[in-house]
Amino acid sequence: MEAFTTASAPFRAHVYTAALWYGGSDRAYADRVYRRTFAGLFASGDEVRRMTTGRALATALLALERPHVIHTVPTARRPDYSEVVALMAPDHAIPMLLVGVLGLSYEQVADALDLRHDEVRRRVFLARDTIVRRLGLAAALHAETAAHLPV
Repeated sequence: MEAFTTASAPFRAHVYTAALWYGGSDRAYADRVYRRTFAGLFASGDEVRRMTTGRALATALLALERPHVIHTVPTARRPDYSEVVALMAPDHAIPMLLVGVLGLSYEQVADALDLRHDEVRRRVFLARDTIVRRLGLAAALHAETAAHLPV
């Protein structure tokens, strides 16, 4: 268990952040995604690198059933970043999280998800556009910047 924790430590905060945003802030879901992301890499003896972590994270996000996100009645309160991402289509959310949170390049995400480079750029653009429309430009820029700060 200690070797698992040591090997996954550099990526733990990033994987948790992505899982929390994608799962609507559900901590139990984030923990399952974290364990699933690194369990296969650790069991197979693969070196834990950003690229292999990105592929494993994408697989874990798709494989684990997302928590049910309750659609609330519209109020004056603006949704937060994790609510917007949780309600977003996986085809847009996962590439955006891999680029914005894990820090993969578009080429690495294309390889991890078996997509063309321009398709990854399009999906990331659409995801960010959704966030800007739902949160407003200032809030979206703040959330995107916060994703790159150390936890």
